[in-house]
Amino acid sequence: MDIVAAVLCAAGLVLAIWARRAIGSNWSAIVTLKRGHELVTGGPYRYVRHPIYSAILVMFFATALAAGRLGGFVGFASFWIKLRQEEALLMRHFPNDYAAYRTRVKALVPFVI
Repeated sequence: MDIVAAVLCAAGLVLAIWARRAIGSNWSAIVTLKRGHELVTGGPYRYVRHPIYSAILVMFFATALAAGRLGGFVGFASFWIKLRQEEALLMRHFPNDYAAYRTRVKALVPFVI
């Protein structure tokens, strides 16, 4: 089980790095728009709208699997709140493009949620 958890954690880390590189200068630790902000829909954003959060979710799951406890998912609630804030901001700034993006790309898990 530890090997599966390690592989999942590594996969989550790779996804997070890929997503961070894809979003480039649009990334911010706080929910804000940057000057010249663009709607990024390429790279991992082609599959999920919030791939960094998806990566963190995978790493939480890997940690919970290794530890044998699901309590680590409690912290994910803060990411869900931030996700909703980001979505509202992007809908205001890119009303047509983001609405279309939301209809074709799931938030966290491809084809599911």
